[in-house]
Amino acid sequence: MTEDFCRLCQRASADGRGEALFGRDADEYGAAAAEAVGKSSLAHTGRVHYYFEFPLIGRPGLDIMVQYRCGSLLPGASFLKGDGFGYQQFFGELAQDRSFAEYQGFFAFDLSEGVRRPNVYLMPQLARANCEYVPRMLQLLGEEGRTERTMRAFAAAPPGWQPYYAGLMKTREGAPTRLGFVTRAGLVGLYAADRAMIARDFGVYYPGGVPGAVCEQLMCLAKATEEDACWDIQLNLLADGSFDDYLGITPDMGFRYNDVRHSERTLEGDRVGKIMGLLESWNCADGRWHRMGEACCGIQRMAGYKTDAGTIVRRKVADAIQLNAVKVRLKRTGAYLAKGYLIATTWDP
Repeated sequence: MTEDFCRLCQRASADGRGEALFGRDADEYGAAAAEAVGKSSLAHTGRVHYYFEFPLIGRPGLDIMVQYRCGSLLPGASFLKGDGFGYQQFFGELAQDRSFAEYQGFFAFDLSEGVRRPNVYLMPQLARANCEYVPRMLQLLGEEGRTERTMRAFAAAPPGWQPYYAGLMKTREGAPTRLGFVTRAGLVGLYAADRAMIARDFGVYYPGGVPGAVCEQLMCLAKATEEDACWDIQLNLLADGSFDDYLGITPDMGFRYNDVRHSERTLEGDRVGKIMGLLESWNCADGRWHRMGEACCGIQRMAGYKTDAGTIVRRKVADAIQLNAVKVRLKRTGAYLAKGYLIATTWDP
């Protein structure tokens, strides 16, 4: 895994992109990321995906996520080095519980903040977004004390917000539970025309109600988002059952349909341009987002290895780096940062 990750990171960083997107300390970040991946390595039978996460304004940096499909983990899955930051039992249970076979387990590392321990997510497929699995997840994590307030918060979701996933953010201030929602089709179009609806829906969770500046920006973002597209909404639930005043909004920009051969063209399209132009006008992003497409690639090669019997076996291998998402972060004073995401993997086709 570490070799695969380093090769993918080098491809994404080539031709000056590492400095532009990940920073002058890209080599340092890369070394920290490689160490994190090494300690995340599980015996498995399927593909691992790596997410490169970086700010689109201000000082560049690199955070990573490592994603496993739970059904690809070998029974009794164990980490190759150490105990997986204390999550050995959690991932071992995910490997054995077939009800999680189509779920994705994540380690999320805030490397740019100097944090070397991960946060943890468990996420269903988008088409099967739900929160029914969350009590079992928290039990496996030894965090049953969070269950009642977490499920109460999911149950309070406004009409049109589908509970989607949960994460345990123990490395963040206050060690919140991250709650993720996905909007139902058509809701973003309603937000584009009805500021009062935005205030009502987000006010369910936002401490003291949604400030006018935040409502205005959410309405503008809804207008820039295609009517049939959805938002992924992230909130942080604190230990006392309240929420902090940070929001994360990831608008659907169509990246999941992206062909790596046309990534730069995708970024030049109206769908992306409207949202990124808005984020630039808010000083949440600068021109570096254009380089995200340059970092994408799809490469196939023939690789050979020698068997114990001395026979040379050849197989086709491939690397792929794709556009994944752009997320905007907001606080009570409004939007303040956009982050870009690339998703990378290597496999034997």
